[in-house]
Amino acid sequence: MNLLPVPLRLLGVETYYVLLISFPLFLVLSYLTFRRYVTSVTTSTVLFGLITGLCLACFEPIILSIRFKLQIYFLLHVFIRILGIICGLILWKGRSKVKIVPVFAASLLTVFVFFNGDDLWKHYATYENFTGRVTPRKFDFQVDGLDQNGTLITNRTFENKVVLLDFWNTRCGFCFEQFPILQAFYERQKNNPSIGIFAVNKPLEEDRIRQAFEMIEEHGYTFPVLFPSDQDLPEKYGVVVYPTTLVLDANSKVVYRGELKSAISMIESELK
Repeated sequence: MNLLPVPLRLLGVETYYVLLISFPLFLVLSYLTFRRYVTSVTTSTVLFGLITGLCLACFEPIILSIRFKLQIYFLLHVFIRILGIICGLILWKGRSKVKIVPVFAASLLTVFVFFNGDDLWKHYATYENFTGRVTPRKFDFQVDGLDQNGTLITNRTFENKVVLLDFWNTRCGFCFEQFPILQAFYERQKNNPSIGIFAVNKPLEEDRIRQAFEMIEEHGYTFPVLFPSDQDLPEKYGVVVYPTTLVLDANSKVVYRGELKSAISMIESELK
């Protein structure tokens, strides 16, 4: 039973649809399991077996979730499946009228997770916040680097501007998937002197000289690429996940940390 959602993922079904389907699936199958086996073993034994089986089937992702905070997103899926098992127990054993209340509440929670909660949890698991907006903080270190045209970029470049910094590296496939969004934003705002836009490259040991610039040019992107002289610049900004987007206000304080689309939406909404 624990592996039933796997064929859905193999068929290319999006993760959040798998999450939505998992709750009623685990609810129905656990209900049928309780009806079938509780006549020969205790209820607690069946419940223990179902949850243990789920944990064993998800053993590797759970271990990763514990060891690496970036994988904590998967724990939400485990929770929804356990919730389905518990609701199956409630349907089987609960009183006829009362049992509908917790099952209905759990169903509403699953629907919320499907429409909104999944994205909020994913954002928190990745960036340690739910919406991207953070308490304004100014970092006191020198920014120094060159763009693809050889222009020097420093802290003074950011002064009195709202600045979007999109951190990426040459091995980050998802970074490149997001670049069309960044390019479109750049096209809309490139003539706005109050906004600065930079794709900040994190140099990797295996990168060739100018490889980052060449890859951007090969894809036809024209947004500014900042190649920092300090290779630890992303870490100084607290960036450990790629891509990560930061927004600096006109006082060079970080006011946003998260994914690109929401950062763009925040900037453009404040321009209206």
